Amino acid sequence: MWASASFVGVLIVIGLPLWWKTTEVYRVSLPYDKISSFDTLSHSITTELTVLANDEATAAEIIRQIEYAFKDSDVTKLKITKSLISKQLLSTLDAVADEHEAVEEVGAVYDLTKHNTFYVVQRKPLFQDTWLAGDRIIFILSGLISILTASNTVAEALKHVVYQTSVVEGARSEAADAARQTRFPPGAGYHIVLSVAHPRPDALKVELDADYIGSFVDELSVLHNFTLKSQWLHLLDFDFQAKELEERTATHVSELPTINLALYAVPCERAPLVIYDSDGEISNIVINDEVGASINSAVESIQRASELMARGDLLQAYNMSQSAFLAAETAFMEPSLLALLYFPDDQKYAIYIPLFLPIMFPVVLSLKNLLLWFRGKPIHKEKTE
Repeated sequence: MWASASFVGVLIVIGLPLWWKTTEVYRVSLPYDKISSFDTLSHSITTELTVLANDEATAAEIIRQIEYAFKDSDVTKLKITKSLISKQLLSTLDAVADEHEAVEEVGAVYDLTKHNTFYVVQRKPLFQDTWLAGDRIIFILSGLISILTASNTVAEALKHVVYQTSVVEGARSEAADAARQTRFPPGAGYHIVLSVAHPRPDALKVELDADYIGSFVDELSVLHNFTLKSQWLHLLDFDFQAKELEERTATHVSELPTINLALYAVPCERAPLVIYDSDGEISNIVINDEVGASINSAVESIQRASELMARGDLLQAYNMSQSAFLAAETAFMEPSLLALLYFPDDQKYAIYIPLFLPIMFPVVLSLKNLLLWFRGKPIHKEKTE
């Protein structure tokens, strides 16, 4: 009996804890609560808007119309400030007839290159009620009667053209269109290849202003490090089969992720061209320290980006969101995840129980005799003659 008791004791005290410890798979604790809270997190963008008017009443009317137009927008939050136009700038704007010169005069006084800022400027010599003069300025016609209609026009232009609130709201919608569902590979920069497919160079003359496209890409340098290259593909009539174009695209000319843009010069007999479209936990994947650090970094970057957006610092918010994207992709593409992908916690029982089951039968059967022995009762009944 002492042998059976010692065997059971060693199995329970040493064997089971040793088996449990040796089959334990280390998993990093992830911030699931913070990740789940992103669904209910209110994302908003704060942007600065300055109204430059001739008098206080006009500025108040313009601000009232703008605030009324954006009252239902929970994405774009306007931080509106008003200021009276100085006499010197007012006289200069009245004397200038050309709109582009008026923009230069305003730019000499106010910084029109500052990110996340916009100016609404009142001006008397204007051929229409409002005129969107650039990326960060719109002019509004002076006058008591015209200011009422022009203010409404300015508010609609800001909502639908400048800030495009419907596009921003649609970007966070779950029912995104196919274009927004396209995922680009992560990278510190992108290599853009513009391919011009010209099937009939003898019949159609096509001119491409590469400098104009290059200047546009330079404007996007604050978002990413883009490298632009272009190529001409003559006599390529792929008959709307995209694979023929893919075979000749310069995809592997750079180590950076490549974005291919194709411009198809449609022959006159085919124009216009028409195209027809046809609880959050991951318990079964082993998360090590490196993957856990990447996930935590992505979560913290998302929270930081949301705070920066609410403050109106869009450039830093974008940088933080980019860091979150790269960290999340790094965690998702970690090669070590594949090694223990199909080893969830319940697999230890399926693997090791057949090994322990043969020796567990005699142990379980001997428990009854051990209990009787501990109680001092006879184990075997005496034979009666």
